[in-house]
Amino acid sequence: MQKAEHRYAGGTDNLARAAYAAYNGGPSHLSRYRIETTRPTLQQIDDLFWQKYSAVKEGRVREVASCYR
Repeated sequence: MQKAEHRYAGGTDNLARAAYAAYNGGPSHLSRYRIETTRPTLQQIDDLFWQKYSAVKEGRVREVASCYR
């Protein structure tokens, strides 16, 4: 398991990405969001999370709220 995700490009935002990946896939998935050999289906899940996370961080909460309709 990788540690210190915040030290990679992306900084502390990586902690959210790693937590999301590990929550959904278990501890072995901690760094899957930055590994090129990650299965495309998992990459898509991580990319969709990142889009939503970025929207909320930038104050575009309404974009994420539309997912719940």
